[in-house]
Amino acid sequence: MGLWIKCHKCKWRNGEKALVKAKARNKNNGDTCLNCGESLNHPIRGRRYGIEYYAENGKLKRESNRKWKKVDAQYRLSAVEQAKREGGDIPQRPDSKTTFRDLAQWYLSLDVVKEKQSYNRDVRSVGKLNEFFGDYRLREILPEMAERYIRERLKQESYRKQPTKPATVVRELACMSSIFTQAIKNGKAEKHPVRGVKRPAEKNKRGRVLSIEEYSRLIAECPDYLKPVVKLAHYTGMREGEIIYLKWGRVNLRKGIIQLLDGCHTKDGGTKTGEGRNVPLPPEMIAILKAMPHGLPDMPVFTRKGKAITASTIRVGMEIACRRAGIEGFTFHDLRHTAKTNMLRAGIAKEYRDLITGHKLPGMDYIYLNPSEDDLHQAMNRYADWLANMFAEAAPEKLNIHQNIHQRPF
Repeated sequence: MGLWIKCHKCKWRNGEKALVKAKARNKNNGDTCLNCGESLNHPIRGRRYGIEYYAENGKLKRESNRKWKKVDAQYRLSAVEQAKREGGDIPQRPDSKTTFRDLAQWYLSLDVVKEKQSYNRDVRSVGKLNEFFGDYRLREILPEMAERYIRERLKQESYRKQPTKPATVVRELACMSSIFTQAIKNGKAEKHPVRGVKRPAEKNKRGRVLSIEEYSRLIAECPDYLKPVVKLAHYTGMREGEIIYLKWGRVNLRKGIIQLLDGCHTKDGGTKTGEGRNVPLPPEMIAILKAMPHGLPDMPVFTRKGKAITASTIRVGMEIACRRAGIEGFTFHDLRHTAKTNMLRAGIAKEYRDLITGHKLPGMDYIYLNPSEDDLHQAMNRYADWLANMFAEAAPEKLNIHQNIHQRPF
């Protein structure tokens, strides 16, 4: 029973007592390995401490931790020695019995986690992680297992029957990393098996932009509840979450703006970045919103069958509309790409495009650029006029976006 220092080169466990004896006999200075003579002080990680002792069944047990300093190893050894003297059970390390499934459930129950805007995504990520790691004890999870998870996960199909994207796997590993970070912080784990694991390169850049002709076909095939949603996203580039959780109390039709609050969660009327903004509305969107039945200030703007629309409602409606319109490889978020690209083509300055869509301004522009509501309205009206000209140049018998001549019930 005692404390040892592991050589980073030959992996020999040098007992502390043996090092003291060797130093006393002038055979070793106490800082080099007794087996290979290499220094025990790693230039980056320092010394690797561990302990060994005999358990109740007589078997030799060894414990170590990369983060242990000498005082940590001594504290653990003293706890074991005290338990053996008193005839009690040797205290278990926090990660010796806990499974990843139990730890993940504890993580999702934390208030700080529930407040995250990505909480729903974390729940989905935990579901996938549990399929692979769920029944493993924490001390059994190693970095090579995370690497194997990456390889196997990339071979699986997504719910769209397509190969899983590297960006999805990166988000799942980020969730797993956050779980272990919180566990170590709260004394529920001692090691972080995901740290240092190389993530797959993300290839999530999309270049899909709807043409005027495709947009008109899409609108013609959208159900009535989805049309104003698609038009708002096409005009303003608002994010899906900002549209889903939009309430009537934040729509000012007299001024022609949508007010997104500062420092709030998206569900509470804020934005992804936490920075509020006023989104100017073009005349067509003002007319559409005025014609819709209004509710109380805390009622959702966009509904279906009396209930607020959801992300899945939009996704299913978009998939059906795109299939009927003959549009491939297009998602609702691509409307944000389309809006910003069209604003560029309409000659809207980059700073105004970023302010309307909610992208952060770079550098000093964020500090010194303070346009008024009239400035933003002028930029939006210029964009709306450009779109109107594009529709006017197209064949009216093919691109009638105001009347759905091919509407079919969903």
